[in-house]
Amino acid sequence: MNLVCLIGEQPIPNLLPILHLKPQQVLLVHTGNELSSKAARRLQKLCAQKQIAAELLNVGDAYRLESLYDQLREKISGEPQTEWCFNLTGGTKLMPISTCRVSITRPKPNAVKKSASCATTGLMDNAGWSNTRKAVRFYRPC
Repeated sequence: MNLVCLIGEQPIPNLLPILHLKPQQVLLVHTGNELSSKAARRLQKLCAQKQIAAELLNVGDAYRLESLYDQLREKISGEPQTEWCFNLTGGTKLMPISTCRVSITRPKPNAVKKSASCATTGLMDNAGWSNTRKAVRFYRPC
């Protein structure tokens, strides 16, 4: 299983799922913002210490919904049979929407991690992606 993490300025919401799930590979999606990039590089170093492959994906402007969707979809489309878990707790407010949209286009079932206070499913319903709950399993960490 691989893990997509949306990186904001705070790395802890992404570090804990990485340590808990122990994925084979982590894709650290961050913006061009200096603090986001710095947090992503720190997480990449921590992953290396734990022998977890981690790759950075700089999506630039995180407020361009379609661009964000296209970049992430293109990045993981080369591995259609790989199971991906999507951590929606970090990044900007628009990043989880595009990421969840990518997850429902995957041919293999995916898991989406959200925080207890996350309103992402409501946002997706309003955006016309109401079938999302059927396509992915939502879970909360232990």
